[in-house]
Amino acid sequence: MCCILQYASLHGQIPQFQFRAETGTGTYELLDGTGVFDSSLLVRQLPGTPAPTQGISIGSTHDSSLLQVTSVSSSGSIALLNGGAGPDFFASNIYGDGFTMVAVFSFDSSVTIDFTTEQAVAVASYSLIPSALVGILDGATATLSFSDTVGSPGAPVVENIVTVAGQSSVPECIPGVITLTPTISVGDCDGNLVLDADEIAADPSLDCNLNGFLDDCDLVQGYDTDMNNDGVPDSCECNFPNQLTCTRIPGELLIELTWGDSSSPVQLFRDGVLIASLIDGQTSYIDDGLPCSCSVDYMIQKECDNAQIATETCTFDWLEQHPDFGFNYSAESVDQNYTLVQGGAPTVVAVDLFIEGTVAQGSPCAPAATHGYSMSMSHDPTLLSVMDLELAGEMLSVSPDYVSFAIGNDNTANSSGDVGWCMGVLYSLDPVGGGVPGGPALETVTYETRKLVARVTYEAACGDWQNSGVTDLQFEGLALNDSSPPIDNVVGVCGVVYAPVLATPSAQVEIIKGPEQPLFIRGDCSNQGSINIQDAVLMLNYLFSSTEITCADACDADDDGLLNLVDPLFDLMFIMGLGPMPPAPAGVCGADPSQDSIDCAASVSNNCEDPCPFEDCSNGIDDDLDGLTDCEDFDCEGTSDCP
Repeated sequence: MCCILQYASLHGQIPQFQFRAETGTGTYELLDGTGVFDSSLLVRQLPGTPAPTQGISIGSTHDSSLLQVTSVSSSGSIALLNGGAGPDFFASNIYGDGFTMVAVFSFDSSVTIDFTTEQAVAVASYSLIPSALVGILDGATATLSFSDTVGSPGAPVVENIVTVAGQSSVPECIPGVITLTPTISVGDCDGNLVLDADEIAADPSLDCNLNGFLDDCDLVQGYDTDMNNDGVPDSCECNFPNQLTCTRIPGELLIELTWGDSSSPVQLFRDGVLIASLIDGQTSYIDDGLPCSCSVDYMIQKECDNAQIATETCTFDWLEQHPDFGFNYSAESVDQNYTLVQGGAPTVVAVDLFIEGTVAQGSPCAPAATHGYSMSMSHDPTLLSVMDLELAGEMLSVSPDYVSFAIGNDNTANSSGDVGWCMGVLYSLDPVGGGVPGGPALETVTYETRKLVARVTYEAACGDWQNSGVTDLQFEGLALNDSSPPIDNVVGVCGVVYAPVLATPSAQVEIIKGPEQPLFIRGDCSNQGSINIQDAVLMLNYLFSSTEITCADACDADDDGLLNLVDPLFDLMFIMGLGPMPPAPAGVCGADPSQDSIDCAASVSNNCEDPCPFEDCSNGIDDDLDGLTDCEDFDCEGTSDCP
């Protein structure tokens, strides 16, 4: 109290002070109207003798439709009292339209504060009423005033005063103005109050690196750099300066890749598989891995400093023979041997044709995927005649787009004297090496095993074979037509052709002349040399009156091995044009190709002359006029007469 009494006796009047609410700025969220800001309350002693103050009380008000106080705390010199614990007494009350606060620096008046220099004594934190500013683009102002009437009705009034020497000094009060501006704090990096996502949705080019930020913001706000000063974020410019090229080194089984950029590291891929990682700034690479397909897709890849990935690609088309690929053509007689049919009907011989793909030992490749092939095969026209050529086996499931056959049995039909057959097959008519963009893949066939592709049918006439024997078939290039180029045996892969391995001979057909058999015309029951009503009548008389017949086989018109009413009806239907011709031998004399229990009498000629006689192995006669009689004739080997 001494010091207080001394101050009062010396100065005789109360010092004057100024309360001021801090003027400043704040922001609010345009989209939801939320926002917060702080405002300091400052105290300053007006000019005069410095006065040691003992405490203060403040009442502050604001627009309750716009703001609300969330907290009030001491600050400045007051907050530092008592070693940072603050004044001996500090209390605040928050109301809808403002707040009050009281601070007593020391209960025993031993601590005072000099406000000759303006100091903050408290900080008030405010939040905006969200509904007040939602969508308001023009901003707003909030006035923070001082009032002695803030508080709840009936509560003690807290006045704006400063306590000095036990007396109250009423301060000059200066309100503060807070200028509020709208913002979008999240998603509006350029601050134009339009969401970046909306801007990018309207114009995707504004976000070239697809990071969700506008490119201008990437640069201005330091999200990205622009080392070449072209206005484009570096993250959008990760690339190789040159294109990747891939070329075959002349005379070598090597492919050179060149990109001319010393960036490091660089990864190289072949058909999606990593083949090298280069770390020494190389600008080219030699690939010694031969491709196993028609084309090879290469890619180089690097990671830029901005963590973006740059890639370059090129495709090398393999347009020459692959040293690891090969093929085998083979042919095989369907039956081990063929027995000639006696008489005029020729014997049918079937030969199957095969393709097999091969690869060199140690090669990483599988057999090549082929796009087509051609085949040609010769034969001895004095012993065989080509009758038919058809696709078989694998080709039936492929259903090629293009198939062409040529057959020649006459060596005088062309200047080359060639006889045989030729065929060409393309699985797809799309250009080799590529189809329609976006369309189906080019059709290929892989011959990883020996696969059947076609069957050729020959005929052997008994008149052409004096004795049993073997004839050769040979895969070889043939020119069956002078107006067309020769057809070679080749397989197409990747736009180039491969000559397959061909055995010599490629196949053999064994022909056996069987023992002599009775000759007849089926349906010619009367042995008159043709089928007419007389044959049907004789069959009926045989069935119902036991009339004698000399050749039961001839009367078995339907070749079912039985003699019954069906046989005369079969003949009658054929005679009237209402049914088919009887089975072989039909129309011409021949032996019975069917095994059944009925036969013809060997001693009856049935009005047939044998155009190619067979050796009777027990009659002592050279029947086939080959200079050999009975068991001397090779045709009789293994028969019952010549075991």
